[in-house]
Amino acid sequence: MIKFEDLVKAHEAEPVFGSTLRNFLLAPPPQTSIPTKRLDVSKAMADIQANVCWHDNTLRLVARLVHDGLTDEEILARAEEFQCEGYSLEQTIDELRAMIDGARRKGFHQKRASATETADEMRPSKRRPLLRRLSDITLEPIQFLIDGLLPQGSLSMLFGDPGCGKSFVAIDIAMCIATGNSFHGKPVTGGAVIYIAGEGYHGLTQRAWAWAAYKEIPIEDAEIYISRTSVDIPDDDAREKLTSEIHSLIGDNGKPELIVLDTVARNFGVNDENSTKDMGAFITAVDAINAEFDCATLLVHHTGHADKSRARGAIALKGALDTEYRLSKNDAFLNLECTKAKDFEEPKGMRFMLQPLELQTGEEIIESAIIKLRDDAFERKRLTKTDQRYLRSFFDAYDHIYADRQPGQTLSLHLDEWRDYYLPRSPADKHESKMKNFLRCRTALVDKDVLTVLDDVYTWTPVTYQTCPDKHQTRPMSIMKLTGQTRTHAYRRVRCPAHDVNEISG
Repeated sequence: MIKFEDLVKAHEAEPVFGSTLRNFLLAPPPQTSIPTKRLDVSKAMADIQANVCWHDNTLRLVARLVHDGLTDEEILARAEEFQCEGYSLEQTIDELRAMIDGARRKGFHQKRASATETADEMRPSKRRPLLRRLSDITLEPIQFLIDGLLPQGSLSMLFGDPGCGKSFVAIDIAMCIATGNSFHGKPVTGGAVIYIAGEGYHGLTQRAWAWAAYKEIPIEDAEIYISRTSVDIPDDDAREKLTSEIHSLIGDNGKPELIVLDTVARNFGVNDENSTKDMGAFITAVDAINAEFDCATLLVHHTGHADKSRARGAIALKGALDTEYRLSKNDAFLNLECTKAKDFEEPKGMRFMLQPLELQTGEEIIESAIIKLRDDAFERKRLTKTDQRYLRSFFDAYDHIYADRQPGQTLSLHLDEWRDYYLPRSPADKHESKMKNFLRCRTALVDKDVLTVLDDVYTWTPVTYQTCPDKHQTRPMSIMKLTGQTRTHAYRRVRCPAHDVNEISG
């Protein structure tokens, strides 16, 4: 029984839209239990927005949202949908907050509906028949998101040791698909990407910006959405919130092409990775997401503690995969090898190199990196230790002859200047051997675009030569300037001091 004094106190504390004190006190007591007839969510929202029985419809709909497990913040974030004509957004939020508190006091949050009921009512159904006659199924070749690597609609995994560069490769894949840009020469099917960042949210964001800056692609052209936190994928409620948000972002007529779960451990909830039962529940949950959006999922996972050749956890995970890739690191180089391709020939391995970049936004410098394919063309440009020694001779000669050079001045030497400095310092015994060595030095640096030559004048060209040392360099090779939300297309390379070949070769 609700007492008269309680109604007066409630009204004084929480005024009700469109009701005088007399109307409020004479109104029948609010319903304190879940209605027998299920609320028509779409009709209730339409009536609210048309200002028809605003208070009653809003009260029932808020109770329903609390009942379905939405948080206070999620409900209040939709305040504009509830806003009544003649009332401010702040007043609407205050009213919604009062209704939420009342619904929780009455225990609506403890009477949960099934995980998908609300979402199904608020968007058109896209479910397809489970069974189809074979003759109705068109025989088609495998369609790829990344040609020869990542099939559409597949469940794939990238695994490796901690710190081996998995997230660098994963964000590279995600950004290529999100922009329709080729993946190191391999054609890509572009589309929206959902990236569930279980760890390193800020670092992942920096890597995405670095990728766009290096590719000279405006960040607005990348249709990628990155989560603030991990998602407990096996949990029905957490998964429903994720899929509902994806629908709201992309719309009912769109879909993501790829969902990245980085990492499996951070999106596994409190379950045990080594349990076949728990791993099965995780796989089933991921399959449900794939089926709902008709998309592919890429899992990012760690290697086993004892066996580095396989991913950590129950072997049931590998059995469920369409494709699997292992990433390993050797110095600055990343080796990607296919360890499973269920429906197509295993692709050849790929080798990458981590290349640091600096992003400049305002006065602040943010360090990040991108990956570059280490293919035959890359190897032809790579500065070996011998090349670095040759390059040092050029800078040493320049510093010796032009010790008073100004910062930013072009580094150029005439053939005679360089030769006169080089020959006396060559370790060879005979003059002929010294000359041959000097010729090899000039040829190597010109062939690798480190130096350009015109009329016997050799000029250092840091913008054009390939930055690929034997070891991972410490100084980033370029600064990308970012302005607001859009990167300016002009950028410059860092001009490193001539006394440190390791810095300029990086």
